Amino acid sequence: MLVRSPTLASSALPAITHSPRSLPLVALLTLTRLECDSVDEALLSPLSELTASCLFEEECAADFKRRVLTAATREDLGSTYFAPGRQQESTIGRSMLVCAEEEDGRVVGACGLQVLILTPDGRGEEQLRTRADWQDARERPLLANLVVASDRRRRGLGRSLMRECEAVAREWSFDEMLLKVEVRNRDAIRLYGECGYSEVGLIEAERPRAFDFGLEFVRWEPTTLMCMRRELPPLPPRALDQPPPLPPVAKQRRAYGRWLERWKGSSAEV
Repeated sequence: MLVRSPTLASSALPAITHSPRSLPLVALLTLTRLECDSVDEALLSPLSELTASCLFEEECAADFKRRVLTAATREDLGSTYFAPGRQQESTIGRSMLVCAEEEDGRVVGACGLQVLILTPDGRGEEQLRTRADWQDARERPLLANLVVASDRRRRGLGRSLMRECEAVAREWSFDEMLLKVEVRNRDAIRLYGECGYSEVGLIEAERPRAFDFGLEFVRWEPTTLMCMRRELPPLPPRALDQPPPLPPVAKQRRAYGRWLERWKGSSAEV
């Protein structure tokens, strides 16, 4: 969600990978984990437009407001996920964006993951007032900016994007996931509830709104966010205790290496 609150800072991204996890049968899709230096204008531009049109659907019906909010969204995505300063080795500040693309390259969905200092009810560092608040605050993963193209909804793509981010959070050794959604967005709240998330608190924040008059095209208006939480299931034992299975080519190379060692050993004996 593109809102102005103390919990929107983010950071470093892992190397770009293509996920083999199951995807909904809406088209031939690829879920790609994006890193700081992997995004370019060809992707950032349609991604910004899709995100703005989903988060501000009513306002984006007007061409001028759509361009203004797309520009604001592009700046937010760039600073949150792709800024050079986001490349940090520590867990705090780490971030990642999962993007869903069709075979022809069309961007049809995205979902972000951020690691921030948060309380169990989703309050960030600037909202902590007491010693007890600071004792409850720690590094927690936050799901953000979940969007799906209007013609690809209700087919499981949003759930696939969420599952991918949750799997990454587990890989980062977290056992929970938080998210924030506007209280007026009942459809999204229902989706998150079906995915196992439950309400843990309400937070006052601000959201951008486009104006077609005056010098300031984007203004901020108050809004209320609902923070929701889910406990993440543990990774399968194989993922924790065993290395991933080798692809066929790697298996062949390893078998050939063992045969070559045995052959060298028998030749030495002769």
